[in-house]
Amino acid sequence: MAFAVLVAVVPTAIAGWAVGRNAARDVRRNASSRVALEAQEAGRQAAAVLDRAESRALAIARSVPVQSAFARRDRNALARLADEDPGTTFIVRGSEIPAHHPAAAARRTALVTLGGKPIGTVAVGVPRRLLVASLRSVPLRGGDRLVAAAPGTAPREPTDIRLEGESSRAASAPISARLEVVAARPLSAIDGEVRDVWLTVVGAALATLATVALIAWAAAPLVVKGRIAHRERSEALGVLSNVRDGVFLSDGEGMVRFWNRAAELITGLSRRQVWGRPLAELPGLGELARDIPVGEEGSVRPETFPVQLGLRELWLSLAGVETPEGTVYTFADVTEEQRLEQLKNDFVSTVSHELRTPLAGLYGAAATLRERGDLIPATARAQLLAAVSDQAELLARVIEDILVASGIESNQLLFSENSFEAVALASEVVEEARLRHSTTRVQLVQDEDSLLVRADTVRTRQVLDNLIDNAVNYSERGPIWVAVESGDGVVVFSVADEGPGIPLDKQERIFEKFYRSDVQLEGGVGGTGLGLYISRELVRRMGGRLWVVSSPGAGSLFSFELPSLPS
Repeated sequence: MAFAVLVAVVPTAIAGWAVGRNAARDVRRNASSRVALEAQEAGRQAAAVLDRAESRALAIARSVPVQSAFARRDRNALARLADEDPGTTFIVRGSEIPAHHPAAAARRTALVTLGGKPIGTVAVGVPRRLLVASLRSVPLRGGDRLVAAAPGTAPREPTDIRLEGESSRAASAPISARLEVVAARPLSAIDGEVRDVWLTVVGAALATLATVALIAWAAAPLVVKGRIAHRERSEALGVLSNVRDGVFLSDGEGMVRFWNRAAELITGLSRRQVWGRPLAELPGLGELARDIPVGEEGSVRPETFPVQLGLRELWLSLAGVETPEGTVYTFADVTEEQRLEQLKNDFVSTVSHELRTPLAGLYGAAATLRERGDLIPATARAQLLAAVSDQAELLARVIEDILVASGIESNQLLFSENSFEAVALASEVVEEARLRHSTTRVQLVQDEDSLLVRADTVRTRQVLDNLIDNAVNYSERGPIWVAVESGDGVVVFSVADEGPGIPLDKQERIFEKFYRSDVQLEGGVGGTGLGLYISRELVRRMGGRLWVVSSPGAGSLFSFELPSLPS
């Protein structure tokens, strides 16, 4: 509470000082503006008196008796006219009639003309008392005064001067060459106004501080509780905004009131797109709103749902918890986990099938040989033994794929680096493939006789075997070309077929673990879905890379490169 009052006192004091200073400055500025305006108004009143004197001089100059007396140079007539109009003086050839006249504070003149030529001047004097009397019509603020003084008594702009023994803020306006009017306000009056302003501001500040202190004292418990609640809410929002799972809040009316960053990243829907919208209208999630499990904290188990968001299909694990503000929903993207789970299920099914097939063949051939081996002709017995050998080899290849994939995953697969002749290795692999598949479609293409490679001979053979076996299995007809070429510091092995080809969107997925293409599934082609995954990983670990170029209906070209040695 004391801190809150202190926090209020400091800015209030600063604000009071600033307001008081500005108000005092305004008082002094207004005093200057006021005396300047009063001086200008007094000048206008005096000018009006002088304008009337000038009009009177013009009227006298145009009168017939005056023009006639001037035309005759009749000084006596002009003297009589001057006596009839006190304050008027006639000037003939530089001499004034009458020669002696009352002193005037200002004069206004008019030419007397005859036939367009000046023949004399009429001057009308304005006594000081008349000018001073005109100043009485100027409205003055309490304490201000107007003084008719000699020119130079006060400057035109408001300035502090000594006037008649008193310091005043004064400004002047000219009346004539002999007189000016000075508007003045005593500095003591201005200082009194400044004191009054400061007292008003200080009183207002003290009243404000007293009010703030009273409010702070009364509201302190509520403020503390509110601050704690606000801090807890801010911390909670900060945490929710940065968690990996998507979080959003639906209020009592079903409107979305919170949507964290993870929710944006997972769904691709920005906060602006969903804020204030009904949950039932959200793309993908709206259709599931009624099926999402909702309950009290600790009693709800998330459920996994497929969610269609545009062209993407996601698997989201969703659950909701009831709160006083509404329902807080959390969701996690388990698309990859769902895909891996499906791949594992497919793998188990595939491996079970791939193991069961050779095991069934082995069992059948072995059982036949055991039960009727002596009665079977030598040719049939040789065929059964060949079947046992083939099925055992197939079984060994399946198990080898599984073991190699496991070694890759655990990073425990051993490699031995040595140098070997690439063309000779490819030639051996091609011959073995011809015998293994009983076909002559596999052909070796070579431009050079000697290309040395620095890699693991066994693993290189395994990769080439996999690529050739895939080409034979997927292309029912047409040649299969195996090529060995030299590149920039590498040797490139290639296997090309004229099979159905691979769509562009599948050309990366075929290198994933357990992936089996539609062609493989529809055509009944066996395999664990590990061959290409193993091949790419083996090549990568030997310092090379493996890639495919293919299009539907135009066959496929699989290539991999390994570091070469100078031949």
